[in-house]
Amino acid sequence: MKQYRAIIFYTLLFSIILFVLGQIFYGIFFELAVPKVEGAFYRVVEFNNPFRASILFSFILALVPLFILLTWRLASIAVLNKKLLTIFIAVICMASAVFIRQVMIRSYLKALTKSVNNHAQQLQVNYPVDQLYFEYCMFGGLCIGCLLSYFLFRAKQI
Repeated sequence: MKQYRAIIFYTLLFSIILFVLGQIFYGIFFELAVPKVEGAFYRVVEFNNPFRASILFSFILALVPLFILLTWRLASIAVLNKKLLTIFIAVICMASAVFIRQVMIRSYLKALTKSVNNHAQQLQVNYPVDQLYFEYCMFGGLCIGCLLSYFLFRAKQI
């Protein structure tokens, strides 16, 4: 019982650390995640609440260890290799979801720049952070990764 409490304590501590790191590195993440499109200059602006997207991003990062621990508990995953594969699958699914969203935004911006007839000027697009939906894609990738891990590695019981 004490070991279980220690695991929960360290998981919550790691979640808090990820939340703080998410707040610190939020700008760097979006600098890397927002696609660069030739012929279009755009600024990412946030109209309503300047901290809403960063808090949501940090909150989803903080959910990662909790969801993985929940997956381990529900699927009765005890082998270290399977636990590491669960983490790897969840991170890969999250990264894939962000990449797919990045490709979607890039194709939208390329279509937008092609529709502009005046090639002498550069197009400036103000794109709200709320409509990038990287956070929701990360959460969806996390859920898919945990579900996939659950069905792949759960303990088979007769």
